[in-house]
Amino acid sequence: QSSLTHDTFMEIFKLLINSAPTSETCRGFERISKQTYNVVRSRDALLYFFSKGPILELGMNKNMALSLLRKYCQGATNVDIDLTDAEDFQNVNSKVLHDGCKYRSLKIREGYRSESMLNDTCKPLYTTDTSVSDITANSKCLKTLHLLNCSELTNAALSAIAINAKMLEELVLEDVYHLNNSGLIEVAQGCPALRTLAVKLSKQSFEEPFVGVSPIGDSTLQAIAELCKDFESLTLNGPYIDVSDDGMDNLAEKCGSKLKCVQIESNDKITSKTVESLAAHCNNVAALALQSIMLKITDSLLHKINTTWPNIKVLHLWNCDDISQNAIDAFASTEHSELEELMVTNFNLNGAALEQLFLQNPKIQTLFIQNHTNSISSDSFTKTLVGLADKNSSLINLDILFSKLSLTKEQMQELATAYKRINLSLCKGSIVTHTDIIDLKKQFPKLNISCW
Repeated sequence: QSSLTHDTFMEIFKLLINSAPTSETCRGFERISKQTYNVVRSRDALLYFFSKGPILELGMNKNMALSLLRKYCQGATNVDIDLTDAEDFQNVNSKVLHDGCKYRSLKIREGYRSESMLNDTCKPLYTTDTSVSDITANSKCLKTLHLLNCSELTNAALSAIAINAKMLEELVLEDVYHLNNSGLIEVAQGCPALRTLAVKLSKQSFEEPFVGVSPIGDSTLQAIAELCKDFESLTLNGPYIDVSDDGMDNLAEKCGSKLKCVQIESNDKITSKTVESLAAHCNNVAALALQSIMLKITDSLLHKINTTWPNIKVLHLWNCDDISQNAIDAFASTEHSELEELMVTNFNLNGAALEQLFLQNPKIQTLFIQNHTNSISSDSFTKTLVGLADKNSSLINLDILFSKLSLTKEQMQELATAYKRINLSLCKGSIVTHTDIIDLKKQFPKLNISCW
């Protein structure tokens, strides 16, 4: 019983799917799940294939999958379920998610609403304030909650979370527009164990912003700083983010070295003072992304980032127009042994600096460079990266939005051959046709190309 691995379980499950009708499959799965249930529960996890796709790939229809989902989840004490990639669950009534289920981790992504959905008698999975209240009331041990594109939710849902989910550590809200400071403050007051808060609001999600949307500002940061003693990760992205240097300074001072991630984008109040505050109080920052029209990266600021956080993993820097070539060379030549993702705009990265960057940062997986100068030729760029492939095989995502850098089909072939698995994002000026891209994808199945 304890030695039944996931692979073995899946093989048995495939046999059931291929050989039995729906009812027999459910009964067969129930028998197997009873045999493996204790093993799974002892690991404190739910078999993930309910939401990640393999069930549908095996030919199971939605009703079948739902039947198994109900059978497995009901009565479990710690359930992890991720429906964010399960498009076929979008027509499921949310009642299935809280009937008898006690969640430790729940992640839901809804599809965007269309007129056809609104007129359909079978309503899609619209997570409401009531369903959030029911889910959290049943799940007193809930630690992780992601609500993505759940446009029906309001501050009432946040109130329910604050009342019921006292053990909540991670809350991610994406395109949940009917909320504001008061709801998030309630969460901070009711969930003192909160470590991670991410609020992401995208203008692209709707033709027009919701009427009555309130900015999320410093009062939320103040509540978190005072009440959530182990807080470590803040992500605020979108047009309604209204935090300032003062709010960030208070958060940095109160959280200190516990704060590990700060990502604030689409903001017009953050300046270099926020970077100074973080550098003064938070020496363990592993992810830093600050996008603000008021924040200009200078030589001194880049030097401070470079020296304060040598072990940083994610670094996004916008508005790098004022950085000198010497400062860029110094940054590229400094070892960041843990750096995995670097995004810079108007960063004059020439061939020598690019080579040093890869030599000193062997773990880089994502490199995003947006540049409006002709600091490096396409031939030099390709040769540099190909020549470094054996020293840095981690590179997966390469976004090179140079307005004057045009890669040929042959150069893309060289990059795809050197790195085996790579996503390329290029400017439209690249000398490739639609036919070239199709040919490249046939030749390199793991190559993904997008043009901007």
